[in-house]
Parts: sequence; C-alpha cells; structure tokens
Amino acid sequence: MATWQELDKQVFSITTGDGKVYKPNVLNPNYLVGYNVSQFNFRNVSGTLVRRNRPMGAVYGLEIIFQGAEHIRTATEFRKSAANPKPWVIQHPKYGRLVVQPIDGLFFDNNDKILNTTRITGPVMETIEESNLAPTENAADVVSAAKGRLDIGYAADYVNSVPAPSVQDVQDMGDDLNGFQKAIKTISTAGSEVINKYNDAAANINRIYNTVNDEIDTVIGRTARAIASVQSFMSLPATILDTLDRRMTYLINEFNFLMLQAGLIDLPTQKRLFQVNGGTCLGAMCVAATYNPGTAYDRSSGVVRVIQQLAGSYNQYIAALDVMQGPNGGEVDVYVPDAGTLNELTNLVYYTLSYLFEVAKQAKQKRTIVVMKDSNWISLAKELYGLLPDDSTITRLMEENNAGLNTLLQVDKGTKVVYYV
Repeated sequence: MATWQELDKQVFSITTGDGKVYKPNVLNPNYLVGYNVSQFNFRNVSGTLVRRNRPMGAVYGLEIIFQGAEHIRTATEFRKSAANPKPWVIQHPKYGRLVVQPIDGLFFDNNDKILNTTRITGPVMETIEESNLAPTENAADVVSAAKGRLDIGYAADYVNSVPAPSVQDVQDMGDDLNGFQKAIKTISTAGSEVINKYNDAAANINRIYNTVNDEIDTVIGRTARAIASVQSFMSLPATILDTLDRRMTYLINEFNFLMLQAGLIDLPTQKRLFQVNGGTCLGAMCVAATYNPGTAYDRSSGVVRVIQQLAGSYNQYIAALDVMQGPNGGEVDVYVPDAGTLNELTNLVYYTLSYLFEVAKQAKQKRTIVVMKDSNWISLAKELYGLLPDDSTITRLMEENNAGLNTLLQVDKGTKVVYYV
C-alpha cells in the first residue's frame, strides 16, 4: 500500500465531458457526504426527531490550480471544456476515480501574476454514471397514468380498511379538505375550477351519512367517491396554467399542512387518511414536475430545486409513516401502512427523480469568471455567448449579473461575471 508521501507524487487528472484530459498542478477536493434527512418537532416535546435515510452523492469543494507560462490559455480551454454537460472523471491519488458534476458556479481567478497561476474553485457532486431508470417514454404521460392508478389504489385501501367511517372519520376528511383549500386559496389562474372541485368534494363527504341505516355497500360507495373527489381537488395545482415554481409551492403548502397533523393524530383511521392524502399529494408533485415546466428547467439550479422539494417531501412522508406504524400488525387497532400503494408511490417518485436527473444533465450550468482587464458587456457577451442581431445575448448577460444600462460600456477589472452554459 502506497504511503501518503508516495500518493502526493502521483499525477492528478480531470477528464471533462468533451473527452479532454487536464493535469493541473494542484487538485484538492475536500468532501462532505450528505444524507437525506427529515426533521420533526412535536408540541410539548423537547428536542427534534431526526430521521436519516440513504446517503446522497458526496459533495466536493474543488480547488484546481494551473501554473506556468500557459496557465491562462490552459484555464481558458478548461472553461470551454467545462461547458460540456457530460460528467467529469477525476483521477486522484487519495480519492481514486470520481465521477462528478459541477452543481454551482465555477470561480476562475487568474489575477495572481506573481505566482503565475490560475485558481479555479467550485462545488462538484458525485453522480451515478448511468441511471437504470432513465425514461425513454414521454415522462409526463407515464407519470400521469401512474398517478391515476395510485389514486385508485389509495381510495380502495381506505374503503377496505374503513368500510364504515365514523362521524369522527367524516369530520377528519372535511378538516383535511378545508386545510387543502386554505393552502391553495391564492390560485387565481384556475378560477371557478377550484371552487367547483371544492364544493364537489365537500358535498361528497357530507353524503357519506345523509340518511339513517344506510346499507354498507351504499356507505362504501359514497366513501370511495368522497376520497376520489378530495384527491381530485388536492391534485388540481399540478396542472393549472401557472409557473412550475408556483404549482410546486401550492402542493408543498398542502403537504406541509399534512405534516403539521402527523404528530398529533392517534387513531388508526386518521393515520390511514394521512397515508392516502400524503401519497396523493406526492403523486401530484410528480405530475407537476413533469408537466409543462416552461423555462423552469433552463438552468440546472431550477431542476435541482424541484429534485430537492420532491425527494425531501417523500423522505418526510416515509419517516412519518414509520413513526405512525404500530409494533404489531396482528392487532386490530394497530396501523400498518399499505405496502402495495407504498411500493407504487416509491416507484413513481424514483421514476420522476430519474427523469429530473436526466433533465439536469442537459440544463445550463452556472459559471463565474473574473474580468482580467477593463471591459464592457458587449465584449463580454461576444466572448461568452456570441453576438446576435437583436442584441439578446448582451441583454441576457446583463440580466444574469443584475447590471444596469449605466454600466453597459464599463465593466471594471476584477469584476466577477456570472454566465450559464
């Protein structure tokens, strides 16, 4: 086994997505392994419950140094190679072979004339080389169909587990419906559809027991319709005419409302209703994430935000079900989550995340450079994006850097400039 002194003498290398190999003088990745973590705080209980799930890809704070007479030329070539969306392969004597993707801006600093170096820093994250779940079909259609099957499965599980809802169960359905209504009440683009779906769900809940001594089959049918109409209402934000960010916000608001109830419910029927509504909400997030994203996925940061929202919500949901589950599934009054719908939900979420990772690989990545000498936005746009007859690349670069028209012809030496490729 090589000593650390021997390892330090070995050559570093980075193979960028375009296949070029770079051998910097210094390649120093300090790393942090992250975990999918959910935190829960309960009323009248001190402290925080932390649930840790599987590790995420390690995040490395990368430092690359090119030194010598050609350091600026080499760094410029590296910047162009870094624009390729494919992963990098890093060979490091201490960490071995790492397959990574930049997850935020790379900072290029070549102002150090004394040492004759260019220093490049930025975070990168280990990535799976190939996804076994990479979608080849139209993801929106696949997710929508899976969501439909999942909703039916949840409704069936509830009526099988609660064939004759009590007055308390009916009241719980109504309370959840009202909570969802408050979570999405600011929707303006759906207009009357929100009101109509809410009224339909409320009426179906009230019909569960609208006469005395109903036949059990009648009650089951009404319960199934009530569950289905609530599912339809709470899923409405997924496909309304609005931005993806706002659609996800509405669904996150619904989900947060449910999570506030998670630590307060005790009855098995209440836990069953939580499983139904929480899973329905997560399914709606999957639909929203794959339906008409507009410009939300133009940059990788937009894709990563949705990935974090979906994965984080899913992990919270699983942790909550784990806490709710009783110690013995053989007892009558002990809640055990339905395995069938849980497996379907997991497959749906993983499929959606796989799709989003594929989208992220094609999205534009953030880059940062330091201006070497006094310049202007026209020259910088020409260098970074190229010029177009309508001057759109100049406008785009200025907007990305929050630059006003008064700075159009003057960008001072040492200014940090952000761009996306």
